[in-house]
Amino acid sequence: MKAIHTELLEDGTMVKQCSRCKEKKLLSEFQKRASSSTGLAYVCKDCGVVVHRESRYSLKDSDFQALLESQNNGCAICGITNDEHYIKTKRSLHVDHNHKTGEVRGLLCRICNKGIGCLQDEYETVQKAADYLLKYKVT
Repeated sequence: MKAIHTELLEDGTMVKQCSRCKEKKLLSEFQKRASSSTGLAYVCKDCGVVVHRESRYSLKDSDFQALLESQNNGCAICGITNDEHYIKTKRSLHVDHNHKTGEVRGLLCRICNKGIGCLQDEYETVQKAADYLLKYKVT
């Protein structure tokens, strides 16, 4: 099979076809990859996220969408919608998982995911942090 390379459109725009979704997309829609013939990843950024979720968490895109819907299309903690999160970060909500078992717990925004991660996913520490914040709550 012949390698898929970039293509120059009539308007001067350079595009490349994603090897997964087969769509022709702007070069900016691909991650850089020095080892490829074009210097770009073979799959677009959107497909790359889907492949990552499937390989790391065994979470198919349909499962991700179902989980997102079950959380009212938002972060399981703060509720920011996936669309709002994407506008702010250019990324979908993060897959939160148990680091010991690998079990997927839900979808979190970047801030909530980092917050519980910094507290090492320890319930007692998270509870102490919540108690601390309540102690100094401004009403």
